[in-house]
Amino acid sequence: MHWLPKGMLIVFGLVNSALTLHAQEYIMTIGQPPVLAADAGQDLTISYIQGVRIGGYPAAYNGYGGYTYFWEPSAMFADPTRSNPVVYPEKTTTYTLTVTDGKNCIARDEVTITVSNTGIDDQLSLSTVRLFPNPTDGRLTALIEGYQGTCHIQIMDALGQNLVYRSLEILQAVREDFELSHLPPGIYLFKLTSMASVEVKSFIIR
Repeated sequence: MHWLPKGMLIVFGLVNSALTLHAQEYIMTIGQPPVLAADAGQDLTISYIQGVRIGGYPAAYNGYGGYTYFWEPSAMFADPTRSNPVVYPEKTTTYTLTVTDGKNCIARDEVTITVSNTGIDDQLSLSTVRLFPNPTDGRLTALIEGYQGTCHIQIMDALGQNLVYRSLEILQAVREDFELSHLPPGIYLFKLTSMASVEVKSFIIR
């Protein structure tokens, strides 16, 4: 007895041609894998400047394996090719995941992260700090408006560890530059504290 490779089916047929019987062999491939699927994760509601990991577990399944991932809007990610990145949305945002498998089949899925602003968070969302460029290759500029007096600036990593500290005297508006090329790629937090309020912004180093 001869065993066939998995996924192969041999069909034998008889053809009558000029009173002569000829045996013909047909080989068909069966067992194609299920259609590729992407899973961007469940829609969530979070507080302002709260981080959240997105993407399903797994973020891709079926298809032919060898998955690659791409998240959009890509500018909001330190690395948009991760299967389960962490995001820090400042407003309600819908993220789109595109998955490609080893046979170049494509699947897409979306997830919406709703940012809830209540109480003090409503004040924080009325930003008077603008950061650019964002993402940055290491040089970051902060345009600070609407503050007076002594303000304290902290740049922190995603875990809240303080990396840079600076104290400023501000009269209405100031532009402040930061050289951060020594920091590894990732998502960082810019925190400004004044006598009246606290403001937090996220930015990305590529």
